[in-house]
Amino acid sequence: MKEPKGPSPNPEDPADMVTIEQYNSMKTSRNKHQVFFAIAAAFSIAVIMLYMVIVSHYNEIKATNVALNAQMKQITDSYAELKAKHDELKKQKAKYEEVQELLHQLEVQNMKDMSDYIQARYSKVPLELAELIAKTTHDKCIEYGADFATVVGIMEVESAFNPFAVSHAGARGLMQVLPKVWLEPLGIADKTDLHDISLGIDSGIRVYLQYLKEQKGDIKRTLNQYNGCSLDKGPYAPQIFEAIGRFTAYRNNSYTGTIDQEQGEQTEEKEENDRPSKNIPN
Repeated sequence: MKEPKGPSPNPEDPADMVTIEQYNSMKTSRNKHQVFFAIAAAFSIAVIMLYMVIVSHYNEIKATNVALNAQMKQITDSYAELKAKHDELKKQKAKYEEVQELLHQLEVQNMKDMSDYIQARYSKVPLELAELIAKTTHDKCIEYGADFATVVGIMEVESAFNPFAVSHAGARGLMQVLPKVWLEPLGIADKTDLHDISLGIDSGIRVYLQYLKEQKGDIKRTLNQYNGCSLDKGPYAPQIFEAIGRFTAYRNNSYTGTIDQEQGEQTEEKEENDRPSKNIPN
């Protein structure tokens, strides 16, 4: 049999001993493998860390995106809500402007009707004064919610549109407010202040509305209370109703009389009634 080739398996054989060169070569090879594995391990760790960083950043971006979407939805909802409010405000503004235009037209009409009425019936009242009384009356009626024609009727019967009128009982101004009764409740400093056009009309309307509240909307009783007469009887309320009707008729272009004509007719009627009747003999 042939002996197998190669180094002898006998470790004690010097021929089987590893040389320095071979040892160093093996050591170098082993070091290279260790370095490779170390590099590979470091690379793997770096890759894992990078992956973790990427995943972390992705999660942060995802969370940020979710938060942004939520904010965007909130902003969209807020915008829709604001737009709805804006549209509603536009509608309210249009209605407000419409009401303002109607109020302006009413102011112009009221001022013209009242000032023309005063001039037609009481020609001694200057035009500038008539226009000032008319504008103030309109403004105060709008402020307090009083009926314009009723205030005009009270003013005509009470003072004939004379702001300096003083009654035998001491009532003063356009609407003949009694100072001894109303100065303190209305917060007026002096009775002569009632001759001021604005304050006089303001005071009269407030007194009338106070009585209207006390009489629970009964205009007849309210007017009689305003005059200080019996609530259910007396000529005062009919006089106011007549004045209101006369002013309304004037506004509708169906009344053209003047105070001079009416006074003349009343004088003629009185003279006719006072004239002694003739007895015709049988």
